Amino acid sequence: MDILIVDDSRATRESLVALLREQPEVNSVREAASAAQAITILGQAPPDVVVLDLQMNGPQGFRVLEAAKRMGLRAPVVIVFTSYATGRYRLRAEQLGADFFFDKASGVRNLLGAIGGASAVQ
Repeated sequence: MDILIVDDSRATRESLVALLREQPEVNSVREAASAAQAITILGQAPPDVVVLDLQMNGPQGFRVLEAAKRMGLRAPVVIVFTSYATGRYRLRAEQLGADFFFDKASGVRNLLGAIGGASAVQ
């Protein structure tokens, strides 16, 4: 399984990369530090799963969701992993096609479970 982590925090990306590389179902982990980088990757070589922060220099994560929807991508599975886990953000993310929505403060175990579930479907 190929995973793309989209987050403007280098520390968060590095932590997630280290964690995900330990998972047996994960073959590769790519990173994007901005919405623009993520959209480029989605257009060129879409991953199986996107782990997406919504709040990057403003609510730029929504741009990634909108672009994926415009591109008509059936994959990837999109997992929103954000510190801004408000009801309003959750609703908008779901409307734009997010499959899962987890709070960074308490959602690492849930994130790994969602990735494991996505792997089982493929």
